Amino acid sequence: MAGGEGRRRDRARKLLLQRSARRLRPGPVRLLQEARDPPRGRGQAPSLAQAPREEEEVKRPFSSLSTEQRNPRTVGIDSLSIPEILDVLNREDEAIAVAVGAEKPKVARAVNLLVDRVGKGGRILFVGAGTSGRLGVLEAAELPPTFDTPPRLAQAIMAGGPECVWASKEGAEDDAADGARQLRIRAVHALDVVVGITASGVTPFVLGALGEARKKGAARILVSCNRRGVPRDAADVHIAPLVGP
Repeated sequence: MAGGEGRRRDRARKLLLQRSARRLRPGPVRLLQEARDPPRGRGQAPSLAQAPREEEEVKRPFSSLSTEQRNPRTVGIDSLSIPEILDVLNREDEAIAVAVGAEKPKVARAVNLLVDRVGKGGRILFVGAGTSGRLGVLEAAELPPTFDTPPRLAQAIMAGGPECVWASKEGAEDDAADGARQLRIRAVHALDVVVGITASGVTPFVLGALGEARKKGAARILVSCNRRGVPRDAADVHIAPLVGP
């Protein structure tokens, strides 16, 4: 008897809780409405529609850069046949050569700077983050075996450290202070040439390094694919082939 009454009370309590939960639980329509238009005065986290706003505000200055746009000539490339895809890529590659050719006077100025400083015993310091930094690593690694240069002549500085050659480290590119610090560690001086590589032209790590180079009197070359928003005094020579998105 006692056991039966206890089980009945448990079932009654469970049924009551289930009914209460159904009354309190918002339906799908209400959930969608609150996500779109949350009730006022409720101390709740931002809805899904609101959450990205801060991130959008941070990214907005970069949204106008050509390097951050979609290439209209490659929209829908995934629906093309393989030969058609290769044709599109080949045409885009041809446009790169034209854009680089337009920067030939600046390239000549950069070469003259390099010849002058290296001829006096200076070094070439490539600075970059992510893929741009890895391109600097390739250049620094290629010179000794190809041209028999001493290893100290060309050096590469990666945002986040050497391990970032193999694995990305989010946020490393945004540390301008570390860019400057890396040049101080290497005792940059007036005979050196610092080559900053950044697609956008505004990567803080690279600009921080170029700023430190300026303080020490080193020559500064910036290689990017964008001119908009880049500080005018960022480098002695700014090579910026506009290759598009």
